[in-house]
Amino acid sequence: MTRAQRIDRLPPYASYTTWHKLLDAFQQFLPEEIDSSYYRDLRLSGSSLKSLRLTLRYLGLIDDNNVPQDGLKRLIKAREGAGGESKSAVLREILQHAYPALFSPEDKLVSATLGQLSTYFDGLGAKGQMLQKCMTFFLSLATEAELDLSPHLAGRSRLGIGRKSIVLKSRERSREHRETIAREDKVTGPHIVSSLHLSKLHPAIAGLLQELPAPSSTWNKRSKERFKSAFEATLDLIYPAEE
Repeated sequence: MTRAQRIDRLPPYASYTTWHKLLDAFQQFLPEEIDSSYYRDLRLSGSSLKSLRLTLRYLGLIDDNNVPQDGLKRLIKAREGAGGESKSAVLREILQHAYPALFSPEDKLVSATLGQLSTYFDGLGAKGQMLQKCMTFFLSLATEAELDLSPHLAGRSRLGIGRKSIVLKSRERSREHRETIAREDKVTGPHIVSSLHLSKLHPAIAGLLQELPAPSSTWNKRSKERFKSAFEATLDLIYPAEE
């Protein structure tokens, strides 16, 4: 499925727990066509069924006739420890195909902020709470694929919180970032107060604030609205509302 064919579909926003439930079911039995009766046997709600179908199609794992594609078969084999491929390697290939703009250049995610990721998904039509769900699903999948993420992204998925290697990398990059700011402050002087204030904020929020244009400068209306949307989505991710 090409990018043009996917443009009218929202990116995946399924619950990651439900997503793994579906993959576990595929390991037990993967039919030639994944029809409605298959989902009914899993006792999924209508909304869960819709989001899972969209996820499978967007990731190129089934075609428009619900027929499993090679990527899905390889993923199931990798989860079973068969086929000679690692699960993370198969997932990385799936992600690169489904989210091409996030891998151009290849190491783009290493330097990306949460705000930039929010802007990307906003451009795909995800808004409000749906934007948050799309970002959460992607970051969970990226963590499972063992992608090298920036400190602003690492650990933002539920999977990432317990991953020692990713958390350590994130802390190391944050430390290097703080040291760089400290060195620059010694040279620039007048900016030391603003840098110290930013250092007290969450890295994702600090990164967004640093992207603001200079005061009194003109700001494109569309860019301004995207910034507001990205900032709101970032706040939702960092400070989730009580249910």
